[in-house]
Amino acid sequence: MSVLTPTGGIDPRIALATSVYAARGVYSLLLGSGISTEAGVPTGWAILLDLVRMIARAGGVDLVDTSDEATERWFVDHYGVDPRYDDLLARLAGTDLARRDLLRRYFDRAPADGGPYQPTEAHRVIATMCATGRIRVILTTNFDDLLERALAEAAVIAQIIVSGDDIRGMTPLQHAQTTLIKLHGDYRGTMMNTADELGTYPAGLHQLVAEVLDRYGLIVAGWSAQWDMALCSEVKGSTNRRYPVYWLTYRGHTTKIAREVIDFRQATVIDSRGASEFFTDLGERLERLENSVRRRTQSPLLWHHRESPRDHLIDGWQVTPLLWMRTVAIVPAILDACAPITPIERTALVRALNASDLTACLNALGRREGRSAAAVQDPPTVPGLDSLAPWEVTPDGRQSDKQASYRLGDETTSGVSCLVRVQLPDLGHGGSVMFTVDAGISLSEPLTLRDAAEMWINSLVACVILLPTAVMAVLPAGGLVTDAEIHAYASGTDGNQRRRPNRLEGRIELDTLGRATKEVSDSIGVAMRIVQPFTAADARRLVISGIERMALNQGLLDPGAAISALTKEFGVSGTGSESLGVQQ
Repeated sequence: MSVLTPTGGIDPRIALATSVYAARGVYSLLLGSGISTEAGVPTGWAILLDLVRMIARAGGVDLVDTSDEATERWFVDHYGVDPRYDDLLARLAGTDLARRDLLRRYFDRAPADGGPYQPTEAHRVIATMCATGRIRVILTTNFDDLLERALAEAAVIAQIIVSGDDIRGMTPLQHAQTTLIKLHGDYRGTMMNTADELGTYPAGLHQLVAEVLDRYGLIVAGWSAQWDMALCSEVKGSTNRRYPVYWLTYRGHTTKIAREVIDFRQATVIDSRGASEFFTDLGERLERLENSVRRRTQSPLLWHHRESPRDHLIDGWQVTPLLWMRTVAIVPAILDACAPITPIERTALVRALNASDLTACLNALGRREGRSAAAVQDPPTVPGLDSLAPWEVTPDGRQSDKQASYRLGDETTSGVSCLVRVQLPDLGHGGSVMFTVDAGISLSEPLTLRDAAEMWINSLVACVILLPTAVMAVLPAGGLVTDAEIHAYASGTDGNQRRRPNRLEGRIELDTLGRATKEVSDSIGVAMRIVQPFTAADARRLVISGIERMALNQGLLDPGAAISALTKEFGVSGTGSESLGVQQ
C-alpha cells in the first residue's frame, strides 16, 4: 500500500491526512507530555521547576511568585549546576517507590483541587482514530491516564503495555485493535525518571519499540526529546524507514535534541497551535475524505427492512412499552466461523454499555418522570469493573455461549427500560450475528423529534461500534456490520392480549415533519447500508436521513424545516437529502 511522502509545495497536513486515509493502520503515534498540557497536566519542565521551588521553600526561600528563569537561576547559584529533571528526582527520592509518591500529585489531581484531569479534544480525536482503525499503535512517555480514559469512552478495547510482563503476554501488534505502550510507566505503578532508567531500555521493550519503528510510520506530538536518551536512540537507530515521520511542533518551538532527531530522520515538521488544534484538524480532514467517497459510491438507505417490532413480548419485558424503539445491526456470518461468547466478552459488553452515551440518554429520559432508567439510587457494582453497573443480565434472557442479553431499568408500564442483545447465528450454513437495542419508553409526554433522533443515534452507535468492538474476538475474521435498521412502534396492545389506546403520533411529535397527507402508521422504520469505518458522525447523518425517508414514506411531504433543524442540532453539514448523501 503506497504512502505519500510530502514534496515541495504540498501542505504537509494534506499529505499526512491523505496518507493516514489511504493506508489504514500504517501510522503509529509517539506522544509526549505536550499532548496533556491542555488538560492541565504539567510537563516535565514544569514539574522540575515546581520541585526546585519546593527545595527552596524547605530551605526558607519563597520562589512561588518568581519567574521560571529566576527559579532556574536560583538553583544554579546555590548548587552550581543546571537543574535536570532526572538528576533532581534521583537526589530527592532515592527509590522508585519514593519517586512515585513524590510525583503522583502531578498526575492525579485531588477533588479539592478541581477533581481528576479530563481528556482533551486531542485525546478524544486520537481515540476516534483508533476506533475507526486509522491508528492501531501508540507510544507514549506520559504517566497520566487521559488517553486510556478517552479510549474507554470511545469503546476501544486497547491492550496497555506498561511492564515486561505485559510485553511477554501481549497480543501481537498486527492482531490487536489498539496497543498503547507506556514507555516510561504509569503514575500508579512503576515510573522511569532517572538518567539510569531513561538511558537504555530493557531487552523486551527495546525489541517492541524497534518493531513499531520498523513497521509503522510515525506521527510525533508533544515530545521534546529533552531527557529521553533511550527513546532518542531508538528513533535515530531505526534502519528500515518504510514510511515517513511527521513531527508536530508548537508555535515553531523545538528543543535542540528534538531538532537533531528531526534532521537525522528527515522528518516532516508540522507547526501547530497545540495538540487539540492539530488533531481536530487532522480528524476533520479525514472525515471530509471519508464523506467524499461515501457520497460518490453509495446510497445509504435501503428499501426493505425485516426486524420491525411486533405485537408480542420479548424476553426481559412483562408488558409492551407505549413506545418501542428498536435498532438492529447485522454482521453476515455462519456459526462455525464465530467463537463462543465468554465471560471476557460479557465484562467488555457491560463496561462499554456503562460508559456509553446510550445509557446517559436513557437515564436523561427517565429522569423526566422522576426516576432514572437504572431504577435504583445506587446500582450494584459488577465484580472487576471500576464504575457503577446499572446494566444487568436480563432475567429469562436465554443466556448462553451464543447469546448475551442485558437490561437497564425494569418495568415498562412507566418510565424507561432498555434491552440489549448479542445473538450469534443459528446452526447451519447461513445467518448473521445480530446486535439489537430495544428501548421501551412509557412517558406521559411524547418525545420531541430531537429526542427520538438522539435515541436512534446513540442506539446505532452502540449496535455498529460499541457492541461489535466489545465482542470482537467472537466475530469471524474481518467480520463487520454491513446493514442496520431503526424502528419506532406504538403498540395497540400491552403484549398480554389487552388492547389500549395508543398512537405513534402521541408518542413522537411527528407533526414537525409537515402536514400528513394520509393516516400515519403506528410502526415506522428504515434500513441502511453501513460503510466501514463507521463513526458517530456517520450515525448522525444516517439517522437524520432515515427520519426524512420515514417521513416521506408516511406521507409527511414537507419535512425540510425539521430536517434542517436536526442537521444543525447534531452538527451535520448542510441540510436535506443531497448533503446527507441520500439518493431518493
